[in-house]
Amino acid sequence: MKRLYFISPSLIAIEQAEHDLVKSGIKENRLHLLSDEIAEAQARNLHPVSSLARIDLFHWLERGVIIGFILAITILLVTYLTGLNEQYTWFPFTFIAVFVMAFSTWEAGLIGVQSKNYKFELFEANLENGEHVLYVDCNASETNSIKDICINRFLMKFGGTGDSLIHPFSDPTN
Repeated sequence: MKRLYFISPSLIAIEQAEHDLVKSGIKENRLHLLSDEIAEAQARNLHPVSSLARIDLFHWLERGVIIGFILAITILLVTYLTGLNEQYTWFPFTFIAVFVMAFSTWEAGLIGVQSKNYKFELFEANLENGEHVLYVDCNASETNSIKDICINRFLMKFGGTGDSLIHPFSDPTN
């Protein structure tokens, strides 16, 4: 799915835009609000981004799994090519490979918990200025109607597009 970002200084405009989007057929679970005013957003029955989505946990876990898998395969390959498996059996090397993969995933998860979501880095300045970001997950066929509602009716700034999937090695500035 495609993700459209809209920036607004007003939660009232976002509330009205969400209402119009739902009336036009967009499901509520595809509407998300990135804002520092979470209590105000919840009071208005908006859909603020969860605290888990604000951190980069899943992005870093994917990285950790991929790197850990490569390291584990490397350990097992070196074991096979050096013939150590015939001298000591496969058990210790398989255990080390699994441990390295698990440790890599765990360590990457710790990094992810301390990092802000890479998809929201572009909007940090907007959030610091008291603005709010509404993002909508949509199909390509819904893009024009969503832009029409948010930009033309409620005078929101278009913040760009993105992907709703998490890519382990993507750069948010591209």
